[in-house]
Amino acid sequence: MVLASGRKEQIFSITRPYLYGLGVAVKLTNWFEVGANHANLMGKQNLSLTRDSPEGHSTNAITGLEATFTPNPEIMISAEYAHSIYDEDRLDDTPAQKGNGFQVNTSLYSEQLSLDTSYERAGEDFFFIGQLSPGGDYEEYDLSLDYLPLDYINATFFYYQYQTGLSGKNEVLKITTGSGSLSLIFPALPVLTINYDIDKTYNSEEGDALINDSNILSLGLSYPFKKMRFSINYSRSDYKSRVEPFVDEATTSVTLGIAIPWGRRVTLSPSYTISEVEGLGDSVASDSRSMSLTIRYQLISGKIIFSPQYKLTQIKSEKDRIATSLGLSYFFTRRSILQLRYGVTGRGPATNWKEKVPEQGNFSLDYTYEFDPSQRLVLRSTWMSSRDFESETSSEKSNLSLSYKYHF
Repeated sequence: MVLASGRKEQIFSITRPYLYGLGVAVKLTNWFEVGANHANLMGKQNLSLTRDSPEGHSTNAITGLEATFTPNPEIMISAEYAHSIYDEDRLDDTPAQKGNGFQVNTSLYSEQLSLDTSYERAGEDFFFIGQLSPGGDYEEYDLSLDYLPLDYINATFFYYQYQTGLSGKNEVLKITTGSGSLSLIFPALPVLTINYDIDKTYNSEEGDALINDSNILSLGLSYPFKKMRFSINYSRSDYKSRVEPFVDEATTSVTLGIAIPWGRRVTLSPSYTISEVEGLGDSVASDSRSMSLTIRYQLISGKIIFSPQYKLTQIKSEKDRIATSLGLSYFFTRRSILQLRYGVTGRGPATNWKEKVPEQGNFSLDYTYEFDPSQRLVLRSTWMSSRDFESETSSEKSNLSLSYKYHF
């Protein structure tokens, strides 16, 4: 490539990042383990198109030390310290930016109680791998509790908080979420489930200006009758937003459902939902009705399961939304499963299929292998095509991922 001499100020860069990592763990005793890890992302840039410009070189490295203390199978405490270095290696010899971070996790288990907590904090100049700007200056912590006082009662609680701007140099953002659940499963009585969720976001110099506020209460009842199972669910959601356009709305919905076995291989699950939205300010009130039918058909018992679904949603003053999906699961073994899913969503009159406008289509192929109840390998390929009904614009995207999940 040749550039005119009058354009020496233009810089052309080519980035070739190289990522490598190394980790080691040593079990000193049956109850104490230590480890160390290091990751480095090196990116080379060719800046030689201007005279006297050497080859640039950037480095983003993180080194961590960790320790795990397990005095008995019911108690576990782990901690990790990390140090990051980010060096752009610019021509003006800007010094490397260095930051520190740490996290602490605890777990406590018994026959009736399960408690997990974690705390994480990163300094202002902490760089995560692959970031071009500091990603630290935050802290987050969470608490998860599962309590079974009796065989027929199960209570859970979860709390999470995330806050940025600890140094006072950046904008303060605080996110708080929490949830509580109570399940009552008494013999010969309907199963009762109560859930309550909160989600709040604050943003200001002091972190005390409420931006978004969401509260959700849901109640559910289910009862088996002969081979069928009836269910009814009630939900109330209140949402407020202080960011323009301002939103202040409450959504109430009631869902009726039934699961009906049809022979040994087929289960039909129809449901009907009524929703009502009450709006204030810039919010718009609306009512909707939706009906769905899900079928679970075992083509070959224990081997192949076919699961089609149809859902019709009718919203006042809008065109009907129709969603159809097909699912196919093949069990090589109980631990090796291949799943195929395809779905299409469109709008148009439910009585006139020719006028139905496709809005979104998606396709996914998943393969899951479970080594044991605590270890799972998942390979997933996803394709999605979307179309905005109002602007008539469309887009497509695909994704391929491989993940390994381990549950303690």
